[in-house]
Amino acid sequence: MGTLVLRHGLTKALAEVRGHIGYLVVAPWRRQGHATRMLSLALVECRALGLERVLLTCDPSNEPSRRVIVANGGSQLAGPAAKTTSGSPWGVSTAWLSSRQLVP
Repeated sequence: MGTLVLRHGLTKALAEVRGHIGYLVVAPWRRQGHATRMLSLALVECRALGLERVLLTCDPSNEPSRRVIVANGGSQLAGPAAKTTSGSPWGVSTAWLSSRQLVP
């Protein structure tokens, strides 16, 4: 169905282009709410780990991922940045989510 990656901490590079949580839903399972639920459950786990705020990033053109982030409380999607501080040309949109703002 997909993959969920939860990072307990961030390096400088992860803070620029990956964030605390990564997720992927394979094509046959998309558009069924799986990514939204995966992220919601990841936020529960982040809270259990003591992470009160988590960073998520996505490509600015990835509208489905943006909707998943917003559905889980990421209303302040910022970006895209022209370049990351390391000089990478990747433009990313970023959102900080509270693990206390849980979606049922």
